[in-house]
Amino acid sequence: MANQMHKQMLIEALNKCDSNEKNAWWRLNLLLTYDSKFESNIKVLPSWQNADHETQKRIVDAAKNYLLTAAVKDERWFRADSIWPPVFVGYRALILLFQEEPKYIHSLSREMWTKWAATIVTYSSWTRDSDESLHQQLIKLAYQRIPATICRYFLRMIDDENAHGSVPVVLKNIIYCLDGFLFSVLEGKLLDDSLKPEYFAYLLEELLNHDGAKARSYAEFIVADEQSPQNKDKAAVAARTLSRHLTETTWSFIWKQVISDTQFGRSLLLDIAYEYHWEFKDILTPLSERQLADLYIWLEQQFPRKEDTHSESFIVGPDKSVRDFRDWVLEYLTAKGTKQAVSEMKRIVAKFPELTWQRQKALEAQAQMRLSTWEPLQPETILELASNPQKRLVQNGEQLLDVIIESLKRLEQKLHGETPAVVDVWNEFVREEKTVFRPKDENDFSNYVKRYLEDDLKGRGIIINREVEIRRKLGSTPGEITDIHVDAIKTGDSANQFDKISVIIEAKGCWNEELKTAADTQLKSRYLNVSSCCYGLYLVGWFSCDQWDSKDSRKRKSPKMPLEEAQKLFSQQAAQLSSDGIVIKAFLMNTAL
Repeated sequence: MANQMHKQMLIEALNKCDSNEKNAWWRLNLLLTYDSKFESNIKVLPSWQNADHETQKRIVDAAKNYLLTAAVKDERWFRADSIWPPVFVGYRALILLFQEEPKYIHSLSREMWTKWAATIVTYSSWTRDSDESLHQQLIKLAYQRIPATICRYFLRMIDDENAHGSVPVVLKNIIYCLDGFLFSVLEGKLLDDSLKPEYFAYLLEELLNHDGAKARSYAEFIVADEQSPQNKDKAAVAARTLSRHLTETTWSFIWKQVISDTQFGRSLLLDIAYEYHWEFKDILTPLSERQLADLYIWLEQQFPRKEDTHSESFIVGPDKSVRDFRDWVLEYLTAKGTKQAVSEMKRIVAKFPELTWQRQKALEAQAQMRLSTWEPLQPETILELASNPQKRLVQNGEQLLDVIIESLKRLEQKLHGETPAVVDVWNEFVREEKTVFRPKDENDFSNYVKRYLEDDLKGRGIIINREVEIRRKLGSTPGEITDIHVDAIKTGDSANQFDKISVIIEAKGCWNEELKTAADTQLKSRYLNVSSCCYGLYLVGWFSCDQWDSKDSRKRKSPKMPLEEAQKLFSQQAAQLSSDGIVIKAFLMNTAL
């Protein structure tokens, strides 16, 4: 009975549409959509689906007639967050005809498209229908017919949404119409000072999603000009938005402001870390190794780990996020597997010598780099190693340490060989008609060792596939002038590419008052902890013998123990000092007469 009554009411409404009665199409819509009043697609409703073919044809004809005769010139209803039924029933007519008679829709004049332009823009933004494709196709077709008019209504919608703080729903339709003209208009809209920071961010995001070069440039300008009062809020949202579309160049604009304005930088990094908490890699991928290292150093300084708190709560706030981000930057840099990453990790180690565990990270970076850049040995290299037992292939710091100790053992043999050279490290003079011997000072001893290593390692090519550099580092205070640096360098494809493995040798005479502690206080704490080098050799010249002038005060300061026992003692000490990525070995050279 109810269905029959509803059908009869539809027929009466259609008769009024045929007679061009005012508001007839509106009343017909009320009947068609009685159980779903906000649905714009009449064809999905029971009223349409239960109607016979003749009734459906009459509905289509009524829709045509309404499009032609309806008066919709008054646009005071035009708002982003509301609908006006007498006007929006025209949108249902357009959607119905778009499906039932597409040729008719495509044949509409520019005047007809202009008449319904405001309705199309507003309703397609407001609707929440399940089938978005119809709205996308209709608004795209309208834009193709009257681009300037549709663009003008887009801008009016943006102004309305911006003024009322509405969610920017119009942007979802703009993307289906984007061409060079509309894109240029929207990029120009970014410069509108009336845009609130929140809406500015929405619009900038959409433009950057479509690779807006001008939008990016303007956003970078806003960030660079963040000190300007009118740009301060926009600079913050621009930086956050740009962080989702990073390039090395874009980051450099942001970074300048981060380091020049600590408050701005902290606020930005807290926001970025919180937003990207589970997707840190997305923001780090475009950054260079240098930029990653700079970012980590800044984060470590602004959010030091000594202030980290540990909570069992599952809620992750901005502070926890930025500290996780800090650690993730270091992990990401460690895993890069490039020579530049290794270099930057060494810079980080030097920057924070108190964070000794970072040395292990530097070693991990080096290991990852070697895995990434490893090349198998060439046959000629293998043959060269096999043909000469003294040849060595150095690929890491420990191997270089072993090669240096082997070399020093050869020096020791030379000192006590068939023609002993040990007198080279002693001063000989006559006193009271008697020859007296005293050890040369530590400087002379260190220079002697340096010259020998140059001849043995560098001059004779003991290390293959690498160039060896041996140098003395002269410090500004006593006790910092006896270290020897041995660098094994393998050059890359260009002059700026090289892989360097270094060992620092701290040379002491056995009389030194700090003999038992210098391996820790000087070699490890002073040299290795403040440099990028992680490998050290504690070399002691063991001069104890009867020929040593008893009037030399240094003799009395020398330990009274056998060389073998002393070697064991200092080797144990070196093993204990080897931690947090630092490797130290000790070698006591027999320099006695």
